[in-house]
Amino acid sequence: MKMNKKTMYIVIGIVLVLIVGGVSAFMMISGKDEVVTEEKTTKKRKISQPVNLIPVEERPYMQIIPASSAREISIVIEEVKKEAIEVDYALEYNSGSLLQGVEGQIKLATLPVTELLLLGSRSAGGATTYHEDVTGGTIETQFSGPAPYALKSEWKFFETTVKLTELKSRDEKFVLESKSLSTLGVTIIFNNAGFPKGLEGKLVSDPYTVSPAQGKTLAEATATITVESAGSGVKMMGWNGTQWQELESTVSGNQVSTTGPLMETYVAISK
Repeated sequence: MKMNKKTMYIVIGIVLVLIVGGVSAFMMISGKDEVVTEEKTTKKRKISQPVNLIPVEERPYMQIIPASSAREISIVIEEVKKEAIEVDYALEYNSGSLLQGVEGQIKLATLPVTELLLLGSRSAGGATTYHEDVTGGTIETQFSGPAPYALKSEWKFFETTVKLTELKSRDEKFVLESKSLSTLGVTIIFNNAGFPKGLEGKLVSDPYTVSPAQGKTLAEATATITVESAGSGVKMMGWNGTQWQELESTVSGNQVSTTGPLMETYVAISK
């Protein structure tokens, strides 16, 4: 049966509509698959390992360093003693009455490596909201390698003022005293999970890392660590950023103290 021109045009039109509709449907399905793939590839892994099981001497040495504006902080992985290729982190902190947090992953191909974090939130359009009254919190890290391991420790955030004469760690076992604390500006005291290589002696305290913004320091400060039992053999050691120094120490009860230039990290040891 022969079709007249009118009928032929109608048939051609129907065929074109079907082709266009099919192509559109395929693109929509393909687009959905692409979005799902993107979500999967960018999803951060949760920290699932039990924490703080490896010996302290095998743990990495890290810092949490504030910016002078108190709007950002940096996680710095200085040294890894046990082989690892990357680290997943979950940093939580109190902002006023709210608990805030940020997660991410850092590759460990070269060390030291720094990850800059915003203490706030940023919308897709670029609008930034800063979190106020930050006081510190915790950091969990999971190091991936031949033998994965995870760590958890505490940090405390200070915006020093003229009236402030002492800073305490979150567990209150470390105290830093000075009449010049206001010159430090924003400062973080970190109950470090590890310490730099080269320390000799038996560790009898947490390592406490003091990180002022922009590398500021003090010519003189008194650091005191409370330990479970401080005998005559207990003394303070300080890491100045390049090497360990034995510090002149005073023991009173279960506290060991030292006075001198500000150290990057303090520990109490027994020999």
